[in-house]
Amino acid sequence: MAKYNFKTIHVKILLTTLIFCVFSGFYETVAPTLPLFLYDLGYTHAQIGFITSILSIIVFILDSALLFVILYLICRRNFMKDIASIIISIIIGTIVGYWVGGLLGLSVSSSFPRSPSLFTVSILLSEFGACAAAYLNIKWEQLTPRSDITPGRPFGVVLISALYIVLSLSLTVLTLVVFGLSSIGFEVLFKKILLFAWITALLSILSIAYLFIAYGFYRGRRWAWFTVFAFTLMGIFLTVNQLILMFNFGILFILRIVVLLLDIFILIHLMQPHIRIYFGIINPTSES
Repeated sequence: MAKYNFKTIHVKILLTTLIFCVFSGFYETVAPTLPLFLYDLGYTHAQIGFITSILSIIVFILDSALLFVILYLICRRNFMKDIASIIISIIIGTIVGYWVGGLLGLSVSSSFPRSPSLFTVSILLSEFGACAAAYLNIKWEQLTPRSDITPGRPFGVVLISALYIVLSLSLTVLTLVVFGLSSIGFEVLFKKILLFAWITALLSILSIAYLFIAYGFYRGRRWAWFTVFAFTLMGIFLTVNQLILMFNFGILFILRIVVLLLDIFILIHLMQPHIRIYFGIINPTSES
């Protein structure tokens, strides 16, 4: 029996899932009462819808996306060696954390506490996906060693990285502008502080995210290629929808055309063989 590892708990995994799922349970319990709370503070229905939409994006980035990244990084080391304890810890941390978060949310709202349910299953699937992605990437690296395939850094990679840096800096400037506007008059600051706060928070998070993507793309990280690929493809369809639904020839129409052409150019460039080789986005020749 000595050859078996009966370790049950992976401490890092347990603490990570516990902390994030406490927040998830808390937010899911409090969220239904937030519109009424904002209405009582004097916000209009349009402002309430805008704030809750921004808040949902922020929660997704800071909760779901960040949890995925952290689990991915943890599982990159000794995943198969600790696979049993990792899976057990994910299940315990997720269910217990979500339950505790629901009870905490009940203490500050009149809503019903969120009990572990189908939503918890979706969180578990996302967490298992992070672990699977880490393991698959390790195997992928073993089958396609970067030292054997990585050429010099293509100039297009530098340009796309620079574009994301420009986007990051633009959002930083816009964040400072929005933050400055919130200081114009004590009445505006007092009555609309949540509106400005959430806009500032979202712009700050996106600015940091774009800078992080730019760094990863410049360094040839696979996750950065997939992120830019996904963002570019989504941007193309989003711009096409805007052109169809909000057709009005003018400056905005021309800008959307320019953005669409830029996204198409980036998408085509990402699929070029030398770019894919640089990022290691190639199929292994064998599984040996």
